Amino acid sequence: DAVDIANLHQLSLACQAAGIKVIVVGAGVDIEIMDINYNMRKPYQELATNTGGGFHNTTDVSNIVNLIQNACGTSSL
Repeated sequence: DAVDIANLHQLSLACQAAGIKVIVVGAGVDIEIMDINYNMRKPYQELATNTGGGFHNTTDVSNIVNLIQNACGTSSL
């Protein structure tokens, strides 16, 4: 609900201030929550995107490696 969105927004701001990039994987990234304006949002995708991280709805190792590489700005680990 709107409280969850507000809490994730605060987490996003804290991560941004600390230079932390969030990566979210798994089916939860596709969860939609209605905000106070009755708009459906995907707050976990927003958290990842707003911090410069990334997200994917699977936990496949190759996707996770790609997310880490993209977040770190490197093509190989």
